[in-house]
Amino acid sequence: QTGPEYTWATKVCTAVSTGGLKLTMPQLDPSDAAKSKKGIVDFLDDLSKQLKFLSTSLSGLGAPPVAGTKPTYNTALAHLARSRKSVEAASTKLAKATVTDSASLQASLAGVGKAMGGLGTYQGPTGDLTANPALKDVFAKSKGCEGVVSS
Repeated sequence: QTGPEYTWATKVCTAVSTGGLKLTMPQLDPSDAAKSKKGIVDFLDDLSKQLKFLSTSLSGLGAPPVAGTKPTYNTALAHLARSRKSVEAASTKLAKATVTDSASLQASLAGVGKAMGGLGTYQGPTGDLTANPALKDVFAKSKGCEGVVSS
C-alpha cells in the first residue's frame, strides 16, 4: 500500500524491530548470584534505553496521519513512558539490593517483579496503536510490519 499512513506505520515497525533486536535475556548462574544480579541490572538498563529509543522514535514521527487516531497515539506514548519508569525503578531497586547467594537473589527478583507491575502483559506501542481499528488495518497492510504486529 502507498500513502502517508502506510509510510508512517512502516517507520513505527522499523523502530520497534530495530529496538527489540538489541535486547538479549541474561544467562542466570545459580552458583554466582552477584554475576546474575549484574546481568539482570544490565538487561533492565538496556530495556530502559530501548523504551526511550521507541518513545523518541514515535514522538519524532508525530501522530498518525489517520483521522481520529491521535488519542491512541498519545496512549502509546504514555504507556512507553510509564513502562520505562517501571523498568528504571526495578533496575535501581535491584542494583541497591544486597545479593550474596541464590536465596537473596530470588528475594531481590521478587521485589523487581513488584516494581515492574503489569509490564508482563504490555504489548508495546504497536499493541496500543493496533487497538484502534483504523490503525490495525494500516499496520496490517504496511510493508515491514509482518511479524512486528500481531494480527
